[in-house]
Amino acid sequence: MSTIDETMFAQAVTAAILCRDFKNPITGAALAQEFGVNIRTITGVIEIARDSGIKIASSKGSFDKFLNRKVDAGYYQAKSPEEMRSTYDFYQKTIKELSARAKKLMDFGGANPSVFEQGLDDQEAA
Repeated sequence: MSTIDETMFAQAVTAAILCRDFKNPITGAALAQEFGVNIRTITGVIEIARDSGIKIASSKGSFDKFLNRKVDAGYYQAKSPEEMRSTYDFYQKTIKELSARAKKLMDFGGANPSVFEQGLDDQEAA
């Protein structure tokens, strides 16, 4: 796929999400089927869109305490902080979990830190 095709594809996927709100989200599987790609391709486009500041929220299909209602599973355009809050909280929780996992990976339990354990605190501070 050329760069122009990739850009147009990403714009089409993003547009398919941005025409949705929390009352009618679209699932990643539906997007993948519609565009004839796998789910990883769709989530990659969504990550890039979010990184560029586009407000794409998501739901796992459960009660959203910030919207005070059940939201079906899928992606949609967030038009207010309340609509984005559950997605934001999900990312914050994921950050904490990944950070804890990363620290455990580098903890070899030695009284004398290995070369791999040394300097981790310096890197985390940077």
